[in-house]
Amino acid sequence: MARVKALSEKHASQILHLPPRSESQGPVATPRGTVSSISTPRGTVSHIATPRGTVSYIATPRGTVSHIATLRGTVSHVATPRGTVSHVATPRGTVSHIATLRGTVSHIATLRGTVNHIATPRGTVSHVATPRGTVSHITTPRGTVSHIATPRGTVSHITTPRGTVSHITTPRGTVSHITTPRGTVSHIATPRGTVSHIATPRGTVSHITTPRGTVSHVATPRGTVSHIATLRGTVSHVATPRGTVSHIATPRGTVNHIATLRGTVSHIATPRGTVSHIATPRGTVSHIATPRGTVSHIVTPRGTVIPTATPSGMMKSVMPCREYSSSSMCENMSLRN
Repeated sequence: MARVKALSEKHASQILHLPPRSESQGPVATPRGTVSSISTPRGTVSHIATPRGTVSYIATPRGTVSHIATLRGTVSHVATPRGTVSHVATPRGTVSHIATLRGTVSHIATLRGTVNHIATPRGTVSHVATPRGTVSHITTPRGTVSHIATPRGTVSHITTPRGTVSHITTPRGTVSHITTPRGTVSHIATPRGTVSHIATPRGTVSHITTPRGTVSHVATPRGTVSHIATLRGTVSHVATPRGTVSHIATPRGTVNHIATLRGTVSHIATPRGTVSHIATPRGTVSHIATPRGTVSHIVTPRGTVIPTATPSGMMKSVMPCREYSSSSMCENMSLRN
């Protein structure tokens, strides 16, 4: 813009020998073009016209206005105590710029797209638009916001002192992620299913959902909990420092298992019957129940007990094997009983 002012004054006063500004001069024609200048107490107006283009300049106490027009384009500039406005226009596009005490505004427009930028004491805003998509960015003392949009999808990102938020959207699905000092949250959604994950200092939580079923997992310092659910059945598992608990449920039956420092407990239930088993340092207990009858088996350091119940009656057998030296005598004792 200084060049505009220099062209107007230098060409008018020095090259073409214009009279002083305090005087008024009509058009002066030279082989290179014409020059006009008017000077009044309110200001001055200068105009230069050549085959290559025109240059106009207006100066008043309120400000200055400059304008250059050529075959390649036009350049305009306005300067006042409040700020400046500039505009450039060419066959390739336009550029505009406004600067005031409150901030600046810039705009660029070409055949390839547009660029906008605003800067104020509160923050900045940028926007780029092209046939391939758009990009936006906002910056403030509170944080930043970014957004990208294309035919393939969108990407958003927010950053603040409290944390960050990210989001991606495509035809295949969406991805979201939140990060804070307290922890992180992630979520993925696709036509095949969803995946969620939460992580905090207290532990983590994961969840997966698909047309085939769901999977959940919780992990804390106290232990872990897992659960799987499908059309075929469910599986649950809990693990803590005290022990573990497992559960399986299917159309064919259920399976339960508990393991602790004191021992283990297992139970199986099906339409054909049930099977139970308990194992501790003191001994083991087994029990089988079917429509045909029940069979129990107890083993302790003192011996074994096998009570058997059938529809015809009950037969009880006790084998204190510690009192006999040979296994054959244990068998004979069991037969007598």
